Parts: sequence; C-alpha cells; structure tokens
Amino acid sequence: MVHHPPKRVVVAVDFGEASGAAVAFAGRIAARFGSTLVAVHADTFEVPPYFTREQLELIEQEVRTARLKAEAELRAFVAQRTSLPVEVRVSEQPAVDAVLGAARDADLIVMGTHGRRGPKRWWLGSVAERVIREAAVPVLVAHASAGAAGSQTARLDAVLVGVHETGPEARSWADVLATAFDGTVREGPTVDQCAGGAGVAATSVVIVPVPARPASRTVHDAVVALARTCTVPVLFVPTNEARTR
Repeated sequence: MVHHPPKRVVVAVDFGEASGAAVAFAGRIAARFGSTLVAVHADTFEVPPYFTREQLELIEQEVRTARLKAEAELRAFVAQRTSLPVEVRVSEQPAVDAVLGAARDADLIVMGTHGRRGPKRWWLGSVAERVIREAAVPVLVAHASAGAAGSQTARLDAVLVGVHETGPEARSWADVLATAFDGTVREGPTVDQCAGGAGVAATSVVIVPVPARPASRTVHDAVVALARTCTVPVLFVPTNEARTR
C-alpha cells in the first residue's frame, strides 16, 4: 500500500548534478513528513572470466572493499545536500532494477534525468522513463537546472497537468504537498504545453497521472516524455489501474 504523506522515500544517485538536485528535493520532502530516506546507487564490480581459487578470494575482498568505498561516497554525497540520516544501498543490478528493487517498500521515488559520473546507462533518458512506466509508486523527476533552487524554497505550489485525465491519486498528492508546504494547487496546461516549462512558470512541481492503459499510446509517451522536456520537477502518480495491472 502506498502512503501519502510518504513514510519511506527512495532517491536514486549517480553522483551527477541532477541526482544532487534529486537528493535535495527528496531531503526536503522527507524532512517535512518525517519520512525515512533511502539512497540507492547502481555499480558493477567486474570479475575476470577465468581465475584460480586464490584469485577468487582476492577478488571477493576487492569487491567488499569497493562496495564499502561506494557506500561511503554515497553517504557523503547525500550528506552534502541534506542533514537527514540516510540508509544507503549500493546495488550490482542494472540501474532500473536497482531503483525499483529499493522502492518495493517505499512510497515515493525521487531521481534526476542525467549524470556526469558512473555508468552511462543510468541517466540516458530511458532509465528515468522506464522507472516511471514500471514503478508502482509515484516518481518525482528533478532537473539539475531547477531542482536545487526548488528544494530550498519554503513554499511549494503544484500544477495538475492533464486535467481531464487526472485521477484522485494525483490530486490527493497535490493537496498533501501543497498543504504541507503552504502552497496552492491549480489546474495547468496540457501535457504538450508543459514542455520546457511553458505555462508552469513559478511553479514548484508539476503533477501528472500515469494511466496503465491509456486510450492513446501517443498520449502516454508524451506524458512520460515530460521527464526530459519539462524543466520544472515533475511528479508522476500511478492511477489505481496502473498499480493493479
């Protein structure tokens, strides 16, 4: 069951600017609601195809050392952007699987859209979009250009995009966030008009439902594409239908 306000917030980190903004935004939300904050990073520890028993033991030690180092770097990265205590997870799974796995017992996923370090597969657009399509919980996507500034403001104003398709879940999340951060909720422009931030100036977050089986696949693709095109942070909220498919 998904809770809102969220009890557990997962933030994905690849050590880039966008994920830094995501950590700041996730920390802001977790602090306001008293949520547990979990930071997850996907990393791959390469093992040679051929090795002796002695080499295997050495490799296992190197992997343990590398994991501890990655966990320390992850904890330090998060600590620079929020003062909240954090659970850290370093996964050897592909990025999408790592994020979705960490979010199995979470109520909200927060992530950026690109990165400057780490495996390129993390933030080449497809990862964020796959998480949005597959996650059973809301996904908040922040851009480096807007996320950091938005994470520092006391007020949070929400805009509901796709008014005619907005279900009660999206509106409920909008009300919860706006009330907690002394903001307002208004009905915004169409999905296409939101691209690039048009029509949502001075807005803290755009909230849009993600239906399981949309009437038009093109509309669904346009909704998910907001992760790339909308410069304002976007919260994608699954509908009841999406969560039960």
